[in-house]
Amino acid sequence: TKVLRGESIKLVITTSGEQLQKLNLHLREEGAKEFDKVELTGYLNERGKMEFSYELRIQQNTEYYAEAREITSDEFKVTVQDRPIIRSLKATVTPPSYTGEQSRTLDENLGDITGLVGTNLTLNILSSKELLSAKLVFTVHNEVAGGDTVRATAPKQEVYTLQVAGFEAKGGLSLRRSGSYHIELLDKDSIASERPIEYTVTLTRDEDPAVALLDPGERADIPGNMRLSMLAKIHDDFGFSKLRIGYRLTKSKYVPEE
Repeated sequence: TKVLRGESIKLVITTSGEQLQKLNLHLREEGAKEFDKVELTGYLNERGKMEFSYELRIQQNTEYYAEAREITSDEFKVTVQDRPIIRSLKATVTPPSYTGEQSRTLDENLGDITGLVGTNLTLNILSSKELLSAKLVFTVHNEVAGGDTVRATAPKQEVYTLQVAGFEAKGGLSLRRSGSYHIELLDKDSIASERPIEYTVTLTRDEDPAVALLDPGERADIPGNMRLSMLAKIHDDFGFSKLRIGYRLTKSKYVPEE
């Protein structure tokens, strides 16, 4: 049989013919030269026959057989299987194009993300086993609204399928909300990973540009040359590409209002 490492299996032994009170179970883990012997005491089962049981916690491939009065059973083997785990995770973070910032790759096996809404996350994953499938599960913990972080009413999960090729998986998503994510693997034997690491995603919105008109004030007299000097203080965290001045004529002795 095949079992996952660390799991337990129950061995049940019965005899035909004479019903014995005791018999021996012989066990040998992979790498050991000799079998270890465990003496078992029987009990009556529902059919009135003696039955012997032993719970075996598997850490290594193990061979075993039962023996009584120099009569032995066939030999059997328990093969250990491991769950797939992430050997290497490389996360590349690409800020929105308008920021002018370059992509950056985080140190290996680091996946916590901070950035602006619209940041792209790309993952390259190396598994310990050949993969059948892989997915990224994103949990929305917070929603960003109006520049403030607001607790969502209930966590919501979004699942993204990753591309797999042998031991590797890759893919990503555009980050729109703060939350957390983890990776789930399924190997070729349909064994799933467990206890994944949860990585956090903390996003902020791009600040709105700020404009303050310093000069003139609320009221100003236009000089004879009909030119009015203006001074404005403008701020944006990533700069700006266009400035527009709006004006209208509210009163004049010579022309209609505009």
